Amino acid sequence: MTPSPIRFTAVMSLFALIACGAEPIPVTLVEDPGPQMLFDPNAISNGDTFVGDIIINSQVELDQFIDYKRIDGHVTIGSEYLSELIWKNLQKIDGYLFIWDNPALKTIELSSLREVGGTLLIRENNKLTEASFPALEKIGGALSIVYNQRLSTCVVDDIAKEIGPSNIADGVVTQGNYDETGC
Repeated sequence: MTPSPIRFTAVMSLFALIACGAEPIPVTLVEDPGPQMLFDPNAISNGDTFVGDIIINSQVELDQFIDYKRIDGHVTIGSEYLSELIWKNLQKIDGYLFIWDNPALKTIELSSLREVGGTLLIRENNKLTEASFPALEKIGGALSIVYNQRLSTCVVDDIAKEIGPSNIADGVVTQGNYDETGC
């Protein structure tokens, strides 16, 4: 049986250390656990729909879901490094959508999103200046856009007006955004 490349490399590195006069270091080899779950382990997908809750912490994680049109679950997006949230295929989220605490996020573009079954929360994205939801027609919970230091109140007001108050089940909450006059 041929040793795996990882074990061979580890053994060769150990021999190299010993040859240089270094003290041997006990090493325990463990098997690679494989890919880790980014979502509910009981989740399923059928091409266009992903069933389960999603937490997105990076662009790589977002890219894994970018082709889905529907998420039958909740979506939470919170990343230290994500600067753009562009998800053009997404049309419906059955649960809530939380876009919260993304310090590098400047742009949100969910151009095909028509419905959010729960609350749509956009909170504490301190570099956010643009947010676009041109197809959004219905929110089953509240629209809450709060504490985004650079997001103009004009943008916030436009989002709420485009959806329409009668299409937002639990009302609109806005505060702590950039207070721009003359909207």
